[in-house]
Amino acid sequence: MMSKTTRIVIGSMLCFVSVSAMLHMISYFHPLKLRVSVLSCICYSGMIMLFMVDVLRRFIRKDIKRLLLLCSCFLLIWLLIRTIKYEAMPTHALMTRYAWYSYYLCHLGTVCTLALAIYRLYHHKYGLPFIVSTLVMSVFVMTNDFHQLIFRFPQGIHRFNDYTYQLGYYMVMGFILVVLLYSFFATLKMQKIHQEKIIYPIIFLLFGILYCLSYISGVNPNYFKILFRPADIACVIYIGLMESLLTTHLFPANDHYHTLIRQSSLHIGLFNEQGEKVIDPRDGISLSMVKEALDNTLPLKQGCFLHSKALESGYAYYIEDVSELIDMRKKLYRLKETLENQQAMLEKENNIAIKSKALAKKTQIYDAISKETIKQREKIALLLETEPFDQTILQAAILGAYIKRYAHLRLTASQYESLFTMTLHLAFLESIAAMEAYGMQVHLTMPKETFVTSKQVLACYAVFEEIVEAALPLKATMMIIITYKKHLIMQIEAAHSAHIAHVPCHEEEGILYYKWEGCL
Repeated sequence: MMSKTTRIVIGSMLCFVSVSAMLHMISYFHPLKLRVSVLSCICYSGMIMLFMVDVLRRFIRKDIKRLLLLCSCFLLIWLLIRTIKYEAMPTHALMTRYAWYSYYLCHLGTVCTLALAIYRLYHHKYGLPFIVSTLVMSVFVMTNDFHQLIFRFPQGIHRFNDYTYQLGYYMVMGFILVVLLYSFFATLKMQKIHQEKIIYPIIFLLFGILYCLSYISGVNPNYFKILFRPADIACVIYIGLMESLLTTHLFPANDHYHTLIRQSSLHIGLFNEQGEKVIDPRDGISLSMVKEALDNTLPLKQGCFLHSKALESGYAYYIEDVSELIDMRKKLYRLKETLENQQAMLEKENNIAIKSKALAKKTQIYDAISKETIKQREKIALLLETEPFDQTILQAAILGAYIKRYAHLRLTASQYESLFTMTLHLAFLESIAAMEAYGMQVHLTMPKETFVTSKQVLACYAVFEEIVEAALPLKATMMIIITYKKHLIMQIEAAHSAHIAHVPCHEEEGILYYKWEGCL
């Protein structure tokens, strides 16, 4: 979308072209007393001046700006030479002939500078082949008097109004057409554009081709020639082509940059080479401050910083306002403290929950131990009330050893699903030591380096205690053999086994068996 200023400029240029064409058409059918060629020159000169002002406004790069201004100057010189030739020069004078030759000199200069501007825009260097070939063609045109390879004068050089086109003329015009087409297709190659927008520059190219065809066709009346003289059509084609390239963004310019900069939240500003403010987003920024900010960021006030950079044609700067970020940082810091406090509270709650769970588990284990050893504790209490004291205390020691070791096994089993048989062996040894102190003889054989389930260990030790308590009154001699073959098997042989036959055979979830056999 074009800016408002660009639309006004294009509308004004169309008005100039329309007025000039209307004057030519009226003068063809009804000759006017006014000098139409002078008025036409004024109209097209005004159009060229508007284009030059627009170039100064829409382009920042100096090299592109100079080339486009030079292109406009060639068109302006062409118009002036044509007007002076028809209004002030003699018909058959030498200067008149060279003024005519200079038309093509201006034409070559116009197309060359336009091509150089496009080439320079994308390649950042001057196209030497364009310059050399244009100079060669210019010399070729201006020396036509010597070779007449462009225009041939059958009636002599002094009657140059009677001429014919030669091969050189078509070479020059072909060169102009090739350079013009190169300029167009080079922009298409460098820029991506919607296909429907390509029609705008193509219209002007086709318009120029149609004019050339009608000019050499000899059609009478030729309304193309009536409405537009060659210099007029050159102004329309070149300026129209440039405006269409700019409008379709095939030729980049800074149109709309002012609006973009003013709408930006970065507060961008520009100084030109003379130190004048081109765009000023905020009062109070001087050129000295901008130059100071070239090396280091310049703080302005709380939360605002000035950044600047030197450009080819001045200085650019922008003001970075981070006050909102500072406020947000403070809020985030307070939020961080709140979250850390909440996290600490959650960790404390989790620790309390873990400790409560562990305490509940320990309480459950202690309750289970108390429940599973209540019979032994009751027997201890009963023995302590019985005489003689020496024998009862030894029996109580056997029961106490069992309670102690069973509690240890029970606590260990709550943490591990499998236990080493060495743990069970140590429990047996402590109970056997108490039994031997009581006067019983016990022999134990069992594996020490085998892993069995915790349930098997607890059940095995509980069965052992039941048999021991049954054998205590007789002080029976016992032999205990424990083996492991997929299941833990305990075999007990005891003297006077008939007196302990009432002890039941235990089976704990199908994994523990024991049997007693015969007498020692």
